[in-house]
Amino acid sequence: MGLFPPGGPVVPADSAKKEAQRKAMLGKIHFGLERLYAKLGGFTEDTYRYFMRERWGVDSAAKLNIKQLDEVLHWMAELGFQGNHPYYARRDYHRMGTTALIGKINALLTEKGKKEGNFVSLEYAEGILRNMTRGEKTDLRPATPVQLRGVIAALTKDAGRKGRRTR
Repeated sequence: MGLFPPGGPVVPADSAKKEAQRKAMLGKIHFGLERLYAKLGGFTEDTYRYFMRERWGVDSAAKLNIKQLDEVLHWMAELGFQGNHPYYARRDYHRMGTTALIGKINALLTEKGKKEGNFVSLEYAEGILRNMTRGEKTDLRPATPVQLRGVIAALTKDAGRKGRRTR
C-alpha cells in the first residue's frame, strides 16, 4: 500500500485555490504579451526575458509566485496592456452585490421617469430581464449579478439614445 490515498495526495483547498489563481495570472500574462508584441514595435520576447532576468533572476513567469506575477501584470499595464485584472477596473460593478445592482437599476429607472414625465416602475426592468432570460426569470431579486448587469446595460443604452444621465 502506498503513502497516498487512491487518486494521489490530498491537497488543501487553500493551496488549490492559490494555484488556480496563479495559473489564471500566467494566462493573462501570456495573453498580454502577445498583445504587447503586436502593439509595441520594439517590444519583443527578448525584452520581456531581459526584464524577467534583471528583476527576479528568472527567464520565465512560470517560476514566479503570485505577488511577483501581480508585479508583472502592473508592469505590463504601464506598457499599455489592458486586461480584466482588477488593477484595470474602471468600475466596481463586478464586486457589487445584487442589492447594489438593483439600486443602480432603480436610479436609472427614476432618471428615465423624470425625463419622460411619468413614473417608471421596477416592472419595466423585470420585463427587460424576462426578455433576456426568455421567460425564465420574472423577478429581479433572484436574478444573478450577471443578469442584473445585462439589465443595467440595456437601460444605459436606452439612456444614451435618449440623452439621459447614466451616473
